Amino acid sequence: MIKKPDLSRQPRREAWMRERLLRERAIAIACAVEPSSVSSYSSAVKSYFDFCSSHSLPVEPTPDTLSFYAVYMAHHIKPKSVTSYLSGVCNQLEPFFPDIRSHRQHWLVTKTFAGCRKMFPSATTRKRPITRAELAVISHSYLPSPSYDNALFLALLLTGFHGLMRLGELTWPDNKNLQDYRKVTMRSSVQTNSTSFEFLLPGHKADRFFEGSRIIIQSTKSADDARGPFTKYLSCRDRLFPLRPELYLRENGTIPTRAWFIHRLRQHFPAEVGGQSLRAGGATALAEAGIPSQMIQAIGRWSSEAFQITFVDTLFSLPPFSIIRIYNLTLRLPSKLHIFSLSNSYLFHSLPPFVGLLAVARNSISGGAADIRALPFSATRLPLRPEQVVRSV
Repeated sequence: MIKKPDLSRQPRREAWMRERLLRERAIAIACAVEPSSVSSYSSAVKSYFDFCSSHSLPVEPTPDTLSFYAVYMAHHIKPKSVTSYLSGVCNQLEPFFPDIRSHRQHWLVTKTFAGCRKMFPSATTRKRPITRAELAVISHSYLPSPSYDNALFLALLLTGFHGLMRLGELTWPDNKNLQDYRKVTMRSSVQTNSTSFEFLLPGHKADRFFEGSRIIIQSTKSADDARGPFTKYLSCRDRLFPLRPELYLRENGTIPTRAWFIHRLRQHFPAEVGGQSLRAGGATALAEAGIPSQMIQAIGRWSSEAFQITFVDTLFSLPPFSIIRIYNLTLRLPSKLHIFSLSNSYLFHSLPPFVGLLAVARNSISGGAADIRALPFSATRLPLRPEQVVRSV
């Protein structure tokens, strides 16, 4: 028997009725999943119910039923999508069938999935990354324009590229049911100076607890510089909407949506370029400059290393000399970003082995600048994995 302490430092709290406990718990469980995910999960559950009904199977998710559903759907959609469907089924039906996740991991289901992936292989299609040269052309044509919406589009385009931002972090969803003010960047969080600007990203895909991330973008003094267009838009926005709290606003006073941005993007790029092209293009530009993959992952706020797959696909499509041009390049590192020190000579493999380059950072740092040089080497003699960083002897 546990003896209750005589004195407690805990404040006295009012006890809740059972009805309120149930209600508050239900609200907390509902908030655990994003509204966009709930919509996808509901579609997956409907697909599962339709399958059970048409095949006269019980809706109880046993290993047999789940494996039948997996092999059936794999004949109609990509196996990778079937995995997402089953995740939605598990999430929605778990309150009614508590053992569904253990059934999902049953060997009958996992081996069925493995066989389906081999039977129906499919290549992942990705949007082409935007290049800095393309951004320079657009900046040259948009900067003289007096249009407010043109200034907004250019600021979003360059900020998304240099900040490695997702399109959903810059715009609002088209579906009003998915629009969430907690994810809207506010004007009060912006800080600017002569060399950079920064703002608070309140919530994003990898930030499940809405702690926020500080986005710092430095001026590049080049044709695709983001600071100039951003400050131009900021002055126009403050003059037109001095009392509105949102950072990004269209001329009509609404927050720019995904459809609005894509429509403007289509005026300059083909269909192979999309919203993901900003993030992929910025990350690829950093990879070309010899930035280590760990640093790119930190800057882009990736929670996994899946982004390296994008680099491999992109670098295969680059012309050979697009990587070699980093020779004798002076790279400006963010002064507020301290991920690792280059106080001595380091060898780091920031690019995949097939590129055939070894980036060497010499001890020549002054004022945040590092001399990055690319030297040819044999891919067969690569001693380390691309993401490893080691001190040279």
